Amino acid sequence: MRAYGRVGADLLVNPRVTEQRTLDKWLAGTRTMSVLSGTYLASSNRSGKTERVSFGGDGWVTSPDGTVLARTDADHPYATTEIDPTAVETAQSTYPRKALRRADQQ
Repeated sequence: MRAYGRVGADLLVNPRVTEQRTLDKWLAGTRTMSVLSGTYLASSNRSGKTERVSFGGDGWVTSPDGTVLARTDADHPYATTEIDPTAVETAQSTYPRKALRRADQQ
């Protein structure tokens, strides 16, 4: 994820097929990926059920600092939010992104 931020990505998109019971873990991971890459991250998930699995269906957009900006669920199947490229530029010039770069990338 950090590499995408280093090459200039403003927004990463992460489709998922995750179970309802694991949504909290995936949201925490998405927030962490946003912080590490310094980018916005949009993640959507499959909804519905099979014989053995209940899919979460929830989706979200996180900011470069890990804030959840928008969220979808069964009652709110879509959401919109603003993406500000200057927020990405600012985030990528601050800790922890800058500290995680190798010496040859400074």
